[in-house]
Amino acid sequence: MKPNYDEWEECLLSIRYVDLRVASHVTTLARTLSFTRAASELGITQSALSRSIQQLERLCGVKLFDRGRMGIELTAMGRIVHEHAVGLLAKGDELDHAIHRMAQGCQGRVAFGMARTAAVSLLPQMLASELTTNPDLQSQVVVRSFDELLNLLQGGEIEFFVAADQKIPSKIPVEANLVALFPLAQLVRRDHPLLGVEGNLRYRDYPWMVASNTAQRTNVESRRWHHLRPAPQIILEDLNCAAQLTQTTDVIWVTSAFSAISHLQDGRLCELPFPAEAETHTYQPYELMLYKLSGRTLSPVAERLTGLVAELALGMATRVNALRGNSH
Repeated sequence: MKPNYDEWEECLLSIRYVDLRVASHVTTLARTLSFTRAASELGITQSALSRSIQQLERLCGVKLFDRGRMGIELTAMGRIVHEHAVGLLAKGDELDHAIHRMAQGCQGRVAFGMARTAAVSLLPQMLASELTTNPDLQSQVVVRSFDELLNLLQGGEIEFFVAADQKIPSKIPVEANLVALFPLAQLVRRDHPLLGVEGNLRYRDYPWMVASNTAQRTNVESRRWHHLRPAPQIILEDLNCAAQLTQTTDVIWVTSAFSAISHLQDGRLCELPFPAEAETHTYQPYELMLYKLSGRTLSPVAERLTGLVAELALGMATRVNALRGNSH
């Protein structure tokens, strides 16, 4: 028994009944209304084209083309099949175009994440570069805490993220690759009273600040920074606000130079040397890491972006070391 009209039209939407090869047979024959011309354009024999159309008609249970002395004409049902075949070929062309662009690293969308410090330091340059090299790319960037980024990565919502080194449970299949190292620094405004002072500096006369989501656990006993007050007076996660506060007060901002590279380069902030007795080795350098799922292949754009992250970060590390060499 033949399906009713609604059931039959619905089945035509399925690629199980019409693949791209058969769709091209239908559209070419519908346009030329000649088996001879259609077969010639398609590069197949007339008998092969006829068998293809007959097989489709058997699958659908209806006639798609009327064949008579006046030639070939689409039936009412044939027009519906033709309409869907045209749409199917268009979708195939879109897919082919998308695959070709992806192979060239020109996919339409990429999603990745950044921790706050990395975003402030790297993200503007990264996105500016992508706007130049791939202006049609839609970059979806999330700036979150480490734990939030890890959850997004596991859920497949982002391809990778960039953040400071943190321990990850062994049961979570995530790769962490070192991008760059940034030393600990004491940053102050360029006319801070302690700059250029010889002899016994009175660090404890001035408040100090940290900008970290783990800052609540920061104190001089755990870090052995005995030259500073027992605990930071300010704990501030917003790096831009921390930089502005440091520029306008006598606060000492203990952070990675990575957090304020632009302020150091243009002289708005300066590095205050640690005293000889400060055991700075107890505070590890800021390790910038790139995280992705183990064994997961990144898209071409994501692969290029991870390379850009490494290039920019290493460039910053080089500039930081140069600045430290000039200031010491």
